[in-house]
Amino acid sequence: IRPDRAVKSSALVMHTSAQSTIAESFRGLRASVEHVRSRDAVSTFVVTAMEPRQGASLVAANLALAIADTATTVVVIDANLQAPFQAEMFGVDAGPGLTDLLTTPISLDEVIVAGPSENIWVVPIGSRRDRSGDLLASARMRSLVASLGDRFDVVIASGDLGVVKP
Repeated sequence: IRPDRAVKSSALVMHTSAQSTIAESFRGLRASVEHVRSRDAVSTFVVTAMEPRQGASLVAANLALAIADTATTVVVIDANLQAPFQAEMFGVDAGPGLTDLLTTPISLDEVIVAGPSENIWVVPIGSRRDRSGDLLASARMRSLVASLGDRFDVVIASGDLGVVKP
């Protein structure tokens, strides 16, 4: 995705600069995701990067907004335990969230929050961040992803989730 000087100073370009070339790139990525969804019946996607600060959180959030623009329900899971960013980008409270859901007896309804448009929701990072690898590889995490897949058309996880399978 190429830089665009016309984009307003916001990470959520799909929300603030919908006519920009960067937003058009996210719509192109959405088309690729929709192709995979229809061909392979996949509804859960993980956006990750090789190194920190390469933009995986930004891509996940804007891809989710692009998909939500098509009247498709989307939930974004912030599973970037090292540098969580979804709550800040979407302007929601960071906790309770994913880590609390995985380590305490609270319910999904207590952590999921509405995003900036009508078809998008966010599961923020939460307040507890101990044993991150163990949390993301847990049966409870797999169960959470499956539950979200039952409630939403698309689940997008941002962070180091290579081990999570619904």
